[in-house]
Amino acid sequence: MLPSFKLEHHDPYDYFPLDPIAPNSQMGLRKFIPSEEDHRNRIIQSDSQFEKFIEHKKNCLQADFYHYFIKEHKKVCIKNVISDLSLLMGREEGSFSELSSCMQEDVVIVCQEADNNWVEAASICFPNGWDAWGAVGNSFDHVHEKVPNIKNIVYGERTKKMIKAIIESNYCFERVGAISINTSPEWIRHPAQADPRESFTVNTDNLYIRFERQVCKGYQEIGENSSSVSGFVFLIKTYMLSFNRLTNPQRRCLLRTVEENPKGLYYHSWIAQHQDLLMEWISLRLNDSER
Repeated sequence: MLPSFKLEHHDPYDYFPLDPIAPNSQMGLRKFIPSEEDHRNRIIQSDSQFEKFIEHKKNCLQADFYHYFIKEHKKVCIKNVISDLSLLMGREEGSFSELSSCMQEDVVIVCQEADNNWVEAASICFPNGWDAWGAVGNSFDHVHEKVPNIKNIVYGERTKKMIKAIIESNYCFERVGAISINTSPEWIRHPAQADPRESFTVNTDNLYIRFERQVCKGYQEIGENSSSVSGFVFLIKTYMLSFNRLTNPQRRCLLRTVEENPKGLYYHSWIAQHQDLLMEWISLRLNDSER
C-alpha cells in the first residue's frame, strides 16, 4: 500500500497562484539571483511543516513500492548537482537518495547531451499524476505530455530552447502554478491509484487548492568526467490551500478562473464536468458584496 499524506492547509510564504488583480494568472515565470538572505529567492526553502514533509519522505523510501517515489538512471555522473545542493543545505555530500530525503522539495535532475534530454534522477514523494518510475530515462516532453496546454507552452523545439536558456543562464527560474482543485486534502495523486477526489455536491464542506512552486537551476557540466553533458535541477515544493481560509478576493479570483480559463487548471476534464456546480459552490461562499 502506498503512503498517504494529508495536510488541509500549508500556509505559503508569500504565494497565491491566482492573482486577484489578474484573475487568470498563474504568476508566470520569474528569474532570480539566489540569495540565502531573502526567503523568496532561496533555491531550497524550509518552513514550519518541514518535519512532516521529511517524515513522509522516509515513509515513501520504506514503502514496498519505493521505486514509484525515487529512481536513478545512473547513465551519467551527477556529482556537480549533488555537491551544489549539499552546499546550499549546509550538509556533507551523500547519495541522491540521502540528499533528496532531507529537503521539503521533490527533486528531479534533467540531463542534456547534443539534442537529447532525459530525466537522470527523480525523487517524487508528493506526486500529482506522475511518478519517478515513469519519469526517469524519458525526455522532458514525454514526461509532460499530460500537462494541460503543454504543447501550447513548451514542446519540441521550444523545449530545446527552454533547456538551453536554463543551462546557460546565471539566473534561476521560478514558476508558481500547476493548480488543481481537490475535494480531499490528500496530497498523493499517483498514476497507480484512483482519483482521490470524492463525490462533489453543493453541500460539500470544503475544497482544497493545490499548487506548486517550481524552481530550475542550470549546470553547464552536470558531473565529473561528463563535460559533454549539461542539465538542470528541477525542484518542486507543493502547497495545499483550504478554500475556507481564502480571502474573498482570492475566492472571487478562483471563481473567475473556473469560469473563464478552466483549461489552465490541472485535471480540467473534471473541472469541465463540474464547472457549473463549482461556480455555484464558490458563489454561495462569497460575501454578499462580492457576488
